[in-house]
Amino acid sequence: MVLVDDMIPNSPNLVAGANEPGYHLRNVNYWRDYTADVIADIVSATEGDACVDCGGALRAVRGVEVGNIFKLGSRYSEAMGCHFRDQDGITKPVIMGSYGIGTGRLLACIVEGTP
Repeated sequence: MVLVDDMIPNSPNLVAGANEPGYHLRNVNYWRDYTADVIADIVSATEGDACVDCGGALRAVRGVEVGNIFKLGSRYSEAMGCHFRDQDGITKPVIMGSYGIGTGRLLACIVEGTP
């Protein structure tokens, strides 16, 4: 069964999984590339909605993004000529990522007492 959010049919050129780990499809369009069995509002979870795992009621609480992760791919490593040789001796570009904790946000959390 294919289930999509009700915003998907009106959203052009999306990125979708390719049903193979590590691969994605670009510029996917709902009506042209696939259709769904069910279209529903699945993006907007609100206080009191049922949890999909346990069935309990969801709670809305404040939160702060302290850290972030970005997958950079090979864009910068290729530009810098940063490569490695795989187990077969084939040269490939390094896949990069950026991992960080915002010190300013972290200090704000400490000061405010936000968990």
